[in-house]
Amino acid sequence: MKTKILLLFWLLLVPVLMMAHPPQKVLVTYDQETQTLKVQVSHQVRDVSVHFIKTLSIKVDGKEIEIPVENILRDNNSETIEIPLTNVTSGSKVKVKASCSMGGSKTGKMVIP
Repeated sequence: MKTKILLLFWLLLVPVLMMAHPPQKVLVTYDQETQTLKVQVSHQVRDVSVHFIKTLSIKVDGKEIEIPVENILRDNNSETIEIPLTNVTSGSKVKVKASCSMGGSKTGKMVIP
C-alpha cells in the first residue's frame, strides 16, 4: 500500500516539475530623466493565468520597496514593471528577485549610475 501511494505521488509530481522553471533573466534598468526603475523578467510560459511571476522583491541598498502589483504587464514571454523611484542616489545598489508561481527564482542587480 505504501509503495502504491508513493508511486502515485511521483506520477502526479513529475508533470508539475516538468512544467515549472525559474525565470530565464531579470533585466533591471533605471531612467534618470523620469526617475523610473524598469524591471523586465524573461519567463516563457504557455498560460499566464497559471504560470507567472508570483512575487517580485525589490531592494534598494538593502531596503525593500513597495510594488504596485497592478502595474505588472504580462505576456507569454516576459513580465515588465515600471516603478517611480525618486529617492535614490548615484551608487545606490538595486536588487530584484523574481519568483515563479510554479517554483524557482532569478535575481537581477544594478548600481544606479
